[in-house]
Amino acid sequence: MSETDVRELLVDASMNMEGGVGGALATMDAQVKAFKLFANSPGSSPEQAIGQLRAFNKAMDIANVVDPKEYTTFLDNFIKSWQVTGRDVDAGDLAQGVKYSRSGSKVFSQDFMSRWLPLIMAQSGGSDAGNQLRAMFDQFVVGRAPKNALAKQEEYGLKDKDGKLIGVDEFVQNPVEWANKYLLSALEKKGIDTSDNTEVARVIGELTNNRVSSSALVDFITSYRSYKRQMGNTEKSMGLDAADEVDALSLSSAFEGMKTSLQNLAAAVVPAQAIAAGLNWIADGVNALRGPDRSMLVITHYQRLLDYIKPDRVHILSAGRIVKSGGPELA
Repeated sequence: MSETDVRELLVDASMNMEGGVGGALATMDAQVKAFKLFANSPGSSPEQAIGQLRAFNKAMDIANVVDPKEYTTFLDNFIKSWQVTGRDVDAGDLAQGVKYSRSGSKVFSQDFMSRWLPLIMAQSGGSDAGNQLRAMFDQFVVGRAPKNALAKQEEYGLKDKDGKLIGVDEFVQNPVEWANKYLLSALEKKGIDTSDNTEVARVIGELTNNRVSSSALVDFITSYRSYKRQMGNTEKSMGLDAADEVDALSLSSAFEGMKTSLQNLAAAVVPAQAIAAGLNWIADGVNALRGPDRSMLVITHYQRLLDYIKPDRVHILSAGRIVKSGGPELA
């Protein structure tokens, strides 16, 4: 890991963490352990490991994880899921999943986002999993389902007399568990043969009239045992502690030396703290210059800047090409 790599990781984390550089340094032990696990996985390289960490930091920025302890817990949970799924998910998938579920990531629990979302992504991919969560939240909590679907939700006892989702707090805590506690029970009370996956899919389709959310709910119910088995395996996984085995097996791991170099680089990235603290100042300047006779192009890797500068039009650039365009909701 070069000094440039370390500096970039510290800058990324500084932009996200409370306390700037101090907060970023508080996450460094966890990041070093994750680096060693990524870099020593089959077919990987130090460069790919750096990419994984930078993608993870991007996900934390989008999810607004700013506390170093929460960051470390999230990273540990993600590593456990990564170990269980056989590397079917990576941090880039996580960033996509969090990004596309943004309306959901603001309300779904951190425990769900850090432990269950990676398992769902292993089945459907990062962006698809994110879209599914957002669609479910919109259909059942926000009430954006068509009138016929809302009527079906009431008919099946999923809404109270005020139109509020039954068990909404549990839905927010974990929609997979909610589906198997409330939705499955509602189907059984209506005499639906819940062992018939085709019939379950048909009825859930009527409850949402939305292919994205209905396919996810069907998966949550029909694959529930598989999810629970994988969740049990993640709880037994070593997570970041597995890096200690890397130390024992690889004399080149240089854990203590890396930590020392990270501490020594703190002074080199102090300007990052000023940059993070100056986001408001930058945004004030940009917003003050806005007007009907002036156009501006803002290019950023940091979602938080867009909390202060509200764009009129958003383009997502990937691999040198614009892959998606839309309004401010894409920011």
